[in-house]
Formats: sequence, C-alpha cells, structure tokens
Amino acid sequence: IVSLDPWQTDGVVTDPYKLKIPAGTLVKLKAKQVILAAGTLGSASLLLRSQVPNSNIGKGIFIHPVTIATGVHSHPVKMWEGNQTSVRVDYRTAHTTDPDANFILSTARFYPSTVATFTSEIGPDLLKRVLEYKNFSTVLIGLIDSLNNSNRIEIDSVGNPTIIYSMSDFDKQRMIYAITEAIKIQLLSGAK
Repeated sequence: IVSLDPWQTDGVVTDPYKLKIPAGTLVKLKAKQVILAAGTLGSASLLLRSQVPNSNIGKGIFIHPVTIATGVHSHPVKMWEGNQTSVRVDYRTAHTTDPDANFILSTARFYPSTVATFTSEIGPDLLKRVLEYKNFSTVLIGLIDSLNNSNRIEIDSVGNPTIIYSMSDFDKQRMIYAITEAIKIQLLSGAK
C-alpha cells in the first residue's frame, strides 16, 4: 500500500491508529483476509494497479442502466412532495415467467430545478418547461443487465481506470420492454 495523500486531507480520518506513515511510504500488510470496499470502479482499479494475480479482476462489470419516462398531466402532481420513493415494482418477482422482466420501475422524486438537466431547451422555452414541471410525473426505469465478460474495467499506463461497456442486444430489447411498461403506467395514470 502506498499512502499518496497526507493524513490531514479533508474527509479523511486523521491517522486513527497513530501509525504516522508519511505520504509516499510503501507499506506491506500481512493478513488472513482483506476486505476491499471501494466500489466497482475503485476496487477493480486498485486491484489492477496492485497487479493481484487474478485474470478475472475488472471483468463482467454491471452498469445497471437507468432511464426515466416522464408524463405530463392536466393537473398538478408535484412529484417533489411526499415520500422519496412511494412505489417500486420489481418485475423479476411480479412476472416470474417472463425472462424479459429483469428490471425495476420506481416512482422518482425530482425537484423543479432538476428539469434543467433533463431538457435541451434554453431561455423562454426552458422557463416554460420549468413552470409546467408541477404537472410532471416520472417513472424511474432500472435494468438489471446481463453478465458479459467483455464489459470490464481496465487501467491505462498511468493507472487511470477506463470502463469498457456495451449493452447486449438482449438487454437493449429488455430496456425497450421496460420503457414500454413505464409509458403504459404513465398513460394509465392520465399523462399525455
């Protein structure tokens, strides 16, 4: 392990075990088990940079692509009020016989200021969209993507991570199915 940042960096607990290891010092640890919890990108990157002898490190990553289906209602919905997520449907359990039903639909709570990030409008058109926002409802669509060892994390010559990911045709079809289900929900709720 190489300590690259000083212990006093913002957000870092100050040397909890009083080891006083100077930045840049190489440290070897001996342990029966090591738990690495740096997330998919961080854990794979650290292990790849450390040259841990395992050819599967970084392979078969899941992105779990997410998108939204937004409907406009004739009355205020104010989706920024109420519970964070009041309805969540896991299609894997609701439709156990359907192999395409490996996704999650959930209500989404977005604030009016969020609309600016979801639109390409500017100026008066953006203002109009923000003012309409109280009538919007949004369904969040999360796909549980398939295992594909071609989807992976690699590191470049200086140790920076790169994500190599391609959604399979099967997953693309399932995402279309999930979007279609979300649109049906919007239409059934009276959205246009």
